[in-house]
Amino acid sequence: SDRHRQSNERFERCRFRYAAPLVWGEMDYFQHLNNCHYYRYCESARVAHFAFLEQQPGLAGFCSPTGLGPIIGESGLRFKAAATFPDVLTVGVHVTDIGDTSFREHYFMWSEAMQRVCAEGFAEVVVVDYGSGKRARVPEELRAALQQLHSSNREIEHRGVVGKFVLDAPPFMP
Repeated sequence: SDRHRQSNERFERCRFRYAAPLVWGEMDYFQHLNNCHYYRYCESARVAHFAFLEQQPGLAGFCSPTGLGPIIGESGLRFKAAATFPDVLTVGVHVTDIGDTSFREHYFMWSEAMQRVCAEGFAEVVVVDYGSGKRARVPEELRAALQQLHSSNREIEHRGVVGKFVLDAPPFMP
């Protein structure tokens, strides 16, 4: 259908990807990936994305529990097909709507077994000053790194902590 094709196209355009095998213990009674684990795969992709960003100039320590760092203000998922064991989910991450104090991460979960997106999600990431407990402005270094990564032709794929770079990915089109 058009919706599946659009989801697959959006996944293909994601610059940052995190891949992980499904674990048997994550299956529910019906042998599908339990719905709470889709959130965990998004979380793992988000943490890997932040770890990558912390390696960029001026962002070392961005995720420090005493300084500036991210917190999730809102999140959601839409399920498109049930993932089952064995499989590898690759979560494509794309950032939009970089504002004064927050930005939005979009997640597209690709099932290797089904060769399609099986879920889409999002998280509103708010920058917080953990020292004061209040919202903070998105640092210019973070804004620049997000804009460069998510508008460039460079693609980063993480499998655990090892990454590889693939060039010439097409630009993201919302």
